[in-house]
Amino acid sequence: MHKQNESNPGKILKHLKMKKNTHFALLSVIISIMFVSCATIPQFTTVEKLTSLKPGMKKDKVIELLGIYPWDVYAMQADACEAYLYRYKHPAHKILFFEESKESGLTRGGQNYTGKEYAKVIFRDNKLETVFSDNGGKDYQPLVFAMEDMKDACDNLEGLIVDGCTDPNSINYDPDANMDDGSCEYCECGYILNPEREVNPNCAPCIPSEETKRANEKECDNCDIIERVIEQGNSSLDIRLNVGGHQEREGSIEKAKRRK
Repeated sequence: MHKQNESNPGKILKHLKMKKNTHFALLSVIISIMFVSCATIPQFTTVEKLTSLKPGMKKDKVIELLGIYPWDVYAMQADACEAYLYRYKHPAHKILFFEESKESGLTRGGQNYTGKEYAKVIFRDNKLETVFSDNGGKDYQPLVFAMEDMKDACDNLEGLIVDGCTDPNSINYDPDANMDDGSCEYCECGYILNPEREVNPNCAPCIPSEETKRANEKECDNCDIIERVIEQGNSSLDIRLNVGGHQEREGSIEKAKRRK
C-alpha cells in the first residue's frame, strides 16, 4: 500500500506534463494558421471618396480625401501632366438571407467592401483634371455617344413630332402623324367611311350606312318616274296611262313638264 501511494505523485506530474505539451501544440497550430492566413494586399480607397473629388483640387488635397497615396504612377510628362493609378472597392453590407427582398436589406447590416477596381487620376499643373475608372473607360464612350444622340433628338423635335389627325376612324386620318392637333373630321350622322377610298383616294369619303339606306328606300310611283325622266332632260319614255278606261300615249309627259 505504501509503495502504491508513492507512485501517485509521479503519475500526476506525468499527466500535467502531457497536458502542457498538448496546450503548446494547440497554440502552435493556432499561431501557424494566423501566419498562413495573413496576406499582403494593396491599399484601397472607396467609391465614396472618389466621388468627393472635384476638378481643380490640388494634388495634396486629393491624396488627403482618398486617404492613401497612389498605387502606381502612369506618367509624369513635361507639360505638367501626371497620371496616377488608384485601387478602390465598392461599399456593401452583410444581411440575413431573408432580408434581401425587404427594405431593411437595402442599407442596414454590417459594413463591408467588395470588388477590386482601378481608377486613373489625372493632374495638370498640380491640379486635378479628371478621374475615370476601367469600367468607365469601357462604357464612357458609348454613353457620350448616346447623350449626343439624345441632345440631337431634343434639338430637332420638329422632325420627330408630326402634327395631324391620329384617329383612323376620321375622314382626314394622317398615318404619319404622332401628335394629334384636334383637326380630325368625321362623317355626318347616318354615314360611314367609304372603304373604297383606301384604294381610290378620289372616292367620296363617306357613304350611307345600311340603316340609312333602308330608311331611304320607298316604292316608286308614276310621278317619281316622270320626274326622273324630266331631270335627265335628254331621255325619252313611252308611257301608257289608263284614264277612264281609255289608254293615252301622249299628253301626260307634257302636262308633267308644264307642272314642273
